[in-house]
Amino acid sequence: MSKRGRPKKAKVERRTNVLRIRLTQEERADLEAAAEKKSLDVSAWGRMVLLETARPAINQTGG
Repeated sequence: MSKRGRPKKAKVERRTNVLRIRLTQEERADLEAAAEKKSLDVSAWGRMVLLETARPAINQTGG
C-alpha cells in the first residue's frame, strides 16, 4: 500500500509559530483585498509584506 497525500515538509520549512494581531473589520477587509490582488491568502500575503519590511530594517546600520 502506498502513502497518500503530500510529503511532509522538513522541520526547517514547517511554520509552527503564530502571530496574532487585532484588527478592525475595515483593516481586515483592506488586508483581504490586498491579498486577493496578489492571488494569495491573507496569511501568505501578510507574511510576505511583513518580511519584506522587517529584513531591510534589521540590516540597517545606525539608529
